[in-house]
Amino acid sequence: MVPNLDRMKRQQLLEFWKKYNRPSRNDAAELVGDREPGYVRDARQLANYASNRAAQLYCRGYNDNQGCRIYWKICDDILNELPLHRTWLR
Repeated sequence: MVPNLDRMKRQQLLEFWKKYNRPSRNDAAELVGDREPGYVRDARQLANYASNRAAQLYCRGYNDNQGCRIYWKICDDILNELPLHRTWLR
């Protein structure tokens, strides 16, 4: 199941991205909890979220407020693109 990406540290987020950026079908199904149409794409989108969240944390470490806002916006856009029927989004 999908871990709470907002509670992960930067290195954990990057490791998540490495695993799910190009996930196997089995890894994607394990992550999202099913094999409904689009499950691999959804896993990849979560990986993109993790990557952008890691970038946001990097910016925060350097007090780059503009960078933080940009990466938060990207993260919000990614979440808004994910289907609402996924149980892990509830």
